[in-house]
Amino acid sequence: MKLALIGYKGLLGQELQRVFASENPTLLDSDTCDITNETLLHETLTTLKPELVINAAAYTNVEEAETHRDQAFEINAHGARNLADVCREINATLVHYSTDYVVDGIKRDGYAEDDDTGTPVNVYGQSKLMGEAFIRQSLQQHYIIRLSSLFGPAKKNFVSIMLDLAENHTELKVVGDQYMKPTYAPDLAAATAKLFHEHAPFGIYHLPNEVQPLGGDTEATHTTHVGISWAQFAREIFTINHELHVNTPIPQVVEIKANEWSAKSKRPHHSALLNTKRPLQRPYYEALREYILTISVKKT
Repeated sequence: MKLALIGYKGLLGQELQRVFASENPTLLDSDTCDITNETLLHETLTTLKPELVINAAAYTNVEEAETHRDQAFEINAHGARNLADVCREINATLVHYSTDYVVDGIKRDGYAEDDDTGTPVNVYGQSKLMGEAFIRQSLQQHYIIRLSSLFGPAKKNFVSIMLDLAENHTELKVVGDQYMKPTYAPDLAAATAKLFHEHAPFGIYHLPNEVQPLGGDTEATHTTHVGISWAQFAREIFTINHELHVNTPIPQVVEIKANEWSAKSKRPHHSALLNTKRPLQRPYYEALREYILTISVKKT
């Protein structure tokens, strides 16, 4: 099978390279296949004629999107439309990644794949939702995979930032009134491969890691909301890191409200993605433990 992987240098892209290595994918980035350049994109993909195109390229800076609206929409919306148009022409299947930030954040009980998302509260989410709409309108052979709070070994992320801060801080202020489900990049890449190879129906999928144990009771700290807050996530990061490295101190996490955090961009208060179509991913804290072990080995 011919496979084109766009955005292979990113956090998720590097994991997709590993998972699809046996397919010998053609690796493309903005220099060789800029999705906003219709001519270059068309020339590249019609020459390659891949059966599967995986797009892990996106404008992901939520803060900067507020002041770079045109750039965010050019990449996340119009770039997605360009990809869908070319994939339709060459009869390729498109895997495209989206975000929990496409939702309005009103539903405390989470959002299933085909729920009404409402109006996204920030430019990033608006641009990604428009990209989804373009794909759905233009191409039948698509998988739109929504993720949230991505972490993994390849790039800096919330987990690595918290661990770095913990080395020099005894107290950290973290937002406690925004709820989501973390997504571990290696798990998402593996789930993507299964989705395609098992010939799942085309459409929208939610593939975050789960917050509660797959066969057990909801944890006490997770009883009032679907998903976990960033503050709860931070505490779990420090707790697991301390369990694995006994001499590591645990900073005190002070919960603050989102409106106390100086940010250009709003975030949805409730953006937990409900996976109703595929086997559930393992709990996030199992993936978190694996990740912390992985980066610990790299440091030694």
